[in-house]
Amino acid sequence: MTTCFLFAQYLDEEQCLCLCLDEKARVEAPLLLRPLHEIRALQLNAKTVVVLSAEHCSFQKVALPWLSEGKARAAIPYALEDQLAQNVATLHFAFDRQHYRKNEYLVAVIDKTFLVDLMNRLNRLELNFDTITVDWFALKEKEICITDTGLLMNTRDFNGALSGEVGESFLKNVEDKSTLYWFNDSFPALKIPSSKVIHNFSSVWIAERLLLNNPMNLCQGELRHGNRQE
Repeated sequence: MTTCFLFAQYLDEEQCLCLCLDEKARVEAPLLLRPLHEIRALQLNAKTVVVLSAEHCSFQKVALPWLSEGKARAAIPYALEDQLAQNVATLHFAFDRQHYRKNEYLVAVIDKTFLVDLMNRLNRLELNFDTITVDWFALKEKEICITDTGLLMNTRDFNGALSGEVGESFLKNVEDKSTLYWFNDSFPALKIPSSKVIHNFSSVWIAERLLLNNPMNLCQGELRHGNRQE
């Protein structure tokens, strides 16, 4: 089945950055800024994944035994309360069984209003979607992706996105064993000799990885897509 990837940071009232891959991650529709009517046509026989930039999320680990969903949704916000600057009542917490390891939940934390507004915007623009996820889930442990805006990181020291200038400073102290990926559109100032060069755009690589990695869906709990509470 075809999967259509929409990159939300490039979404406006008229167009969005879009890519379609088949089940083996082969390109069916190349990465382009497409008008919305063309995207709707591509979606007709495809699954749609909306990809958020990790700059909108934080990734936290919570040491708890595996709980029922209701109990986990009650416990996790308060377990993280002291680590978050924002009131937990204004945040959305996403987690799943696949990312639960060594008696720890991996929790993606995002501003609830931001996510609700995005879901409503997609609905208003008549862009169907099955999943909203984060580009960070394309990474394996100890991997760093150098994108067009900065760093996307899954390391011992940091998980998430860093802007170009901050990322340049961070790279000077990065773990020696981390793999750095450099792309055709990577932020120029961040290239270092140890980078592994990928002759493609970072968004294409991210989409290919997301297709194979079964990333976390943020649309869960009270924000489950299609739920009346949406």
